[in-house]
Amino acid sequence: MSVKKIIFIGFVLSTLNIYSQTCCSGGIPLSNSIGLSSIEKGTFQLGINYDYNNLNTLNLGSETLNDDSRLRVTHSVLVNTNYDITNRLSVEALFTWVNQRRKITQFGNENLEQSSGIGDAVLLLKYNFINTFGKNSNLNLGVGTKIPFGSTTETNSLSIILNADLQPGSNVWDLIFWSQMSKNFNFRPSFNISSQVTYRNTGTNNEYLENSTYKFGNEFQFYLGFSDQFTMLKTLANPSILHLNIERPKKIK
Repeated sequence: MSVKKIIFIGFVLSTLNIYSQTCCSGGIPLSNSIGLSSIEKGTFQLGINYDYNNLNTLNLGSETLNDDSRLRVTHSVLVNTNYDITNRLSVEALFTWVNQRRKITQFGNENLEQSSGIGDAVLLLKYNFINTFGKNSNLNLGVGTKIPFGSTTETNSLSIILNADLQPGSNVWDLIFWSQMSKNFNFRPSFNISSQVTYRNTGTNNEYLENSTYKFGNEFQFYLGFSDQFTMLKTLANPSILHLNIERPKKIK
């Protein structure tokens, strides 16, 4: 397989793993941007994605507050790479760049704070268990870490250090557990069920604002998908329902 074909396949596969960020902080979508598929030994994949997140609704628990004075926008550039060491063992790395903006409009005044820069990265080691749930099934398990590459000392126009949720980085190492499962069935080979589970155990920044402690809450994500393929009016259709998402949002401790 040529290098051009490998890079193209990696780009296409990586775009299939783009999911919107749903955390309350609206930061870089690290956990839901990992999980490139393994192909074969010696294959290298490269994917470049862009994520746009717009938060304009303020919630207190399950209650939506009548407050339209706050707007949070995050632009993220995500670079995924994956190398298949063997037909079952692979290593994946995710590198990021982010621009975050928060605008607060009150009493006719507008306050805009923003930061840009290299964000944190993810390194994930994955193993593929073939036919674990019977014929035509795959189970991928991975363990890795979030690497604190990003800055946590960005300041506003008054040279005051920005809050943690506006910093490109986190200054902590996180532990990440990841799994992905897919299954096709003999009664209908085109029908597929897939799921992905990600758990991130976040670390604690003991140098927040130089003398304080800050921690984002642990994060859990679950995706479930169904897809099929059939002919409709001489056209090949491939409908799918992707992805139901249950996520524990980030919290301040």
